Amino acid sequence: MLNRKIISKLIDAGINGFQITIDGVPFIHNLYRKLKNGKGTFSKIWTNIQKLKEIDENIHVVIRTNFDEDSYNFLDEWINLYQSVFGKDYRFKLVFRPVFRTGTERDKYLKFCDLKKSAEVESEILIKLWGKLGFPDWYFEEIMLPKPKTIYCYGGLPRCFIVGADGSLWKCTDALKEEDIIGNLNKKGEILVNNNRLIDWDRFTEQWLYDDDCKKCISLPLCMGGCILSRKRGKKGCYSSLFPVNKIMEAYYKKHLERG
Repeated sequence: MLNRKIISKLIDAGINGFQITIDGVPFIHNLYRKLKNGKGTFSKIWTNIQKLKEIDENIHVVIRTNFDEDSYNFLDEWINLYQSVFGKDYRFKLVFRPVFRTGTERDKYLKFCDLKKSAEVESEILIKLWGKLGFPDWYFEEIMLPKPKTIYCYGGLPRCFIVGADGSLWKCTDALKEEDIIGNLNKKGEILVNNNRLIDWDRFTEQWLYDDDCKKCISLPLCMGGCILSRKRGKKGCYSSLFPVNKIMEAYYKKHLERG
């Protein structure tokens, strides 16, 4: 969908930030993200992302790669491909995230990494990619080093909605059932919200304020209570770990010692 014509229209409208998901090298990505007819989607997405690279504009593109137990062994191959095309173009940033359980039918077919394994894989692959890019400080500061946040994810932002093809509105990409709809766009493009459902969602965004474990946790500034959907389902929302932070800081310190 993100072709040259649409990209130009978005930039003209003041939209210059994009996040695009590619889940690894072609055969891995195509296993996870197929069209309805069973065909893969890697080639089309990869071609369109390279068209973004050709644009002489100050754009910001995050390429997100989700991984699980079956796919993380191919991440080395994937960062080699990414680096060969996008190299040191600071406008493009590759990030990695573990696949989470969503409570939907798809959970039966995926092999999830536990929290510790996810942290190990994420820190290891980020350090490798940092090296392939030549250890630039900008990549360390913008991607590798976690930053304090005021909310865990987009689901906690008051003006952020997932828009369905039929105009339905949701707050979370992992909660897309009919009962999760919180409103819709009408034919004029106006947002019509079911305030009762929105209030029901919003009351979990700051639930960490009443959670003693959260308030004592050293990772609180990095997650602010964690996943809102998990809390709404009666579970802990915590998916943070200090392991990748420690490993990344060790790598940074070691590299600067080598530089003198």
